[in-house]
Amino acid sequence: MGASTTAGGQSRQTTYPPGLRGLARFAAERRTALFAAFLLILVADAATLAQPIVTGHLLDAVIGGRGIGRIVALLVLIFVVGAVLTGIGGYVLSRTGEAVVRDLRVRLGAHLLYLRIAEHDRRRSGDLLSRASGDTMMVRSIVTTGPVTAVTGAITLIASLVLMARIDLTLLGVTVATMAVSFGAVFTVLPRVKPAAMQTQASVGRLIAVLDRSLRAIRTVKASRAEERELREIEEQAAGAYTGGLKLSRIQSQITPAITLGVHGSFLVVLGLGGAQVAAGHLTISQLISYLLYLTTLAVPLVSVGQLMSDLQRGLVSFNRVNEILDLELEPVFAEPAGELETMAHAAAGGAAEITFDDVAFGYNERRILDGVSFRVTPGSHTAVVGPSGAGKSTLLALVERFYEADAGRVLIDGRDVTGMPLNELRRMIAYVEQETPVLAGTVGANIRYACPDASDDAVDAVVAQVGLTGLMERLPDGLDTDVGDAGVLMSGGERQRIAIARALLGRPRVLLLDEATSQLDALNELAMRDTVRNAAGPRCTVVTVAHRLSTVVEADKIIVLAGGRVAGSGTHQELLADNTVYQELVQGQLLPAATGLPAGPHPAAPDGGGRLGPVETRGSVEALGDLDDADEPEVLAAGADALEMWRRAQRGKPGMRWLGP
Repeated sequence: MGASTTAGGQSRQTTYPPGLRGLARFAAERRTALFAAFLLILVADAATLAQPIVTGHLLDAVIGGRGIGRIVALLVLIFVVGAVLTGIGGYVLSRTGEAVVRDLRVRLGAHLLYLRIAEHDRRRSGDLLSRASGDTMMVRSIVTTGPVTAVTGAITLIASLVLMARIDLTLLGVTVATMAVSFGAVFTVLPRVKPAAMQTQASVGRLIAVLDRSLRAIRTVKASRAEERELREIEEQAAGAYTGGLKLSRIQSQITPAITLGVHGSFLVVLGLGGAQVAAGHLTISQLISYLLYLTTLAVPLVSVGQLMSDLQRGLVSFNRVNEILDLELEPVFAEPAGELETMAHAAAGGAAEITFDDVAFGYNERRILDGVSFRVTPGSHTAVVGPSGAGKSTLLALVERFYEADAGRVLIDGRDVTGMPLNELRRMIAYVEQETPVLAGTVGANIRYACPDASDDAVDAVVAQVGLTGLMERLPDGLDTDVGDAGVLMSGGERQRIAIARALLGRPRVLLLDEATSQLDALNELAMRDTVRNAAGPRCTVVTVAHRLSTVVEADKIIVLAGGRVAGSGTHQELLADNTVYQELVQGQLLPAATGLPAGPHPAAPDGGGRLGPVETRGSVEALGDLDDADEPEVLAAGADALEMWRRAQRGKPGMRWLGP
């Protein structure tokens, strides 16, 4: 059960069996504190057991007309010692319980962070959160209070019965018979606790999962007017938790009264029978009162044991739910914390890396995604991967990062199989910008420094300028210290993408993986980002870009075309345009500008839907007739993003356009 991290950042796997055996082994990790609390409470209980004896002596002294000063002082001392030790023992237990919850949550958090991506894909984050909150609290009670209460209660119970037997065996027989009836009733309802607890905890997990889903997409919920639908699902899961809670309450309402009734019933029977024995001279009044005090003392451990049996069933459900997660397989190696200097030095070492896919096959569950994929990415190059949706483009990047491992074939970096590389070494050399470009709650600066928390201000300023965020930082009142909101909600989609790219570039990676990393940028910022990506590729870094928008990859050194899980072609934009049917269909479907050399195709933006690709018409127009030497950048910029790109291409000596003016 679970992983516990060591000081060096590594981890050891500790497995606990399910059920009571696992719970006992887990509790044994706190045996020193539990033993201290046990001794304190045991001495306090011993003081409680001494009270009836001293009280009996006090009554005998009063009846016999002897002095009672010393006896009263002793009785007060016993009361005080018992109360103080009970308080100290309770504090030790509470402190131990808080430590158990803390360590269990840290252990569970570590396990979730180091869990394989495939497990995260299969589970709902809200349910995982419920296990780290409510379930850990239930484990606390049965790991700390439970064992100590059970042992001290059992000792107190046995000691009380022995002392009661010394007073009168007949009264003891009546007491045990009455208690047996009440506990028989308790044991008939206990088996119903576990199913009710499972229903409650599972419903709570689903409830938090629904809330988590709704809050993560709250704008979509509101825009879709789906508040009532989401509320109905919340009500459904809350009703499930309510029903399970009611079942538990009904069971508990039978357990405690049954035990209490047994104690009170025994008290009345003993009072009547004992009174008759006192009247007959077989028992003294002091002995009867001492016996009744012991009987009253029995009520506390008996009720505690009854409560413990109920809590144990509920706690085992929670323990097994936590154990279920902690038993899941982790990634094979854990990355140790690394600051800026270490990270950047390791990342830059060796320069740009070579990436090779050698007959790679991979699938999710039973669905085959990649089948026999082979290609090579030259060190320092910019390679783009394109293809229809579901072709496996993002999966390629996930295999390089080793989020998943290939079912067959090999993924190599500089000739080394990534499955044989320590994950910290592998991921230190790679920067990855995923499709969703997540921005974490915090400041802009903290997000950019996320992979390199000790990066210098100059290094951060450099990547901010590199991704075109300087102007935004100057406009924001707090600059890099501006809060981005939960999941970056206070930033636009394009701003989040640029922050994510800046974060990737800050680490000076040997490999830069971009998965639709510019999909939310406007045309001008996309053009600027293309220059950034082009400049990143070189002796120090290999760039692999996945894109649906072909306009972002036409200048790549090589384009890999994926279709049906296989490589359908590779080459430059012009080479693929000339002889690759799949690429031609992708190009025509996206209607790239004529300046890129693409064949004309239907343009749905035309009023009649039948226009052809050709000159870009904005405030000016561009025509594929000459060059743009007679225009300057501000004029072209006024005409729009596409005109600007054509002008830049012309300036780089490529077949260009003639600028006709705004």
